[in-house]
Amino acid sequence: AVDSLSVQAVGVPVADPEQIKLAEQRQKLARKEKSGEAQSAQDELKRTAEEFGRGNLVHDKGEKNIVAAEALPNIHVSEDLAEKDTQAHHATYSSISQPELIDKLLADEELQRISMDAAFDQFDIDHNKKLDVEETKLLVARVCVETGVGVPEDEKIGKMFNKFDVVERDGFLDRNEFPAFFKAFLGSMQKEHKKLNPW
Repeated sequence: AVDSLSVQAVGVPVADPEQIKLAEQRQKLARKEKSGEAQSAQDELKRTAEEFGRGNLVHDKGEKNIVAAEALPNIHVSEDLAEKDTQAHHATYSSISQPELIDKLLADEELQRISMDAAFDQFDIDHNKKLDVEETKLLVARVCVETGVGVPEDEKIGKMFNKFDVVERDGFLDRNEFPAFFKAFLGSMQKEHKKLNPW
């Protein structure tokens, strides 16, 4: 057996057990910090997905107000519904670009579910656990405005709504019908963004 004194005499440093322990602790702490940063970034992305679904995102730090429902382009809903919708929103800043966020939502089922659940809850204005065509128009308009995509005409939204009102054909999207509608809507917005920015 070779003792540490003879190894040092040959010029090979012997590792001090205390130094090894300190180095391992530093590595462990660095991994923990990196993991914490990744978790923090993921939590922020989840909050952004939720606010996106609610129609609350703004991309200018100075912007404090959400567009009033009656000022949303191409949308015609009752005054009562418009007033309730306007009161239910608040501006939330996001630094994530709109196309990037839509891509992330389409690629990640958990983020998509978070955003979809928030949208359903936010726009079920009369709290009957389903969305009628007027509530759906508001959802589409808010999310289009928030992402910089043109708001489709009422008629086009109505056609898309009817395409997904398939279970009971009752003039509502329930929680079972809404996921397919929302995913198709995200896909449409993604295509619109690609038309605006083909590169």
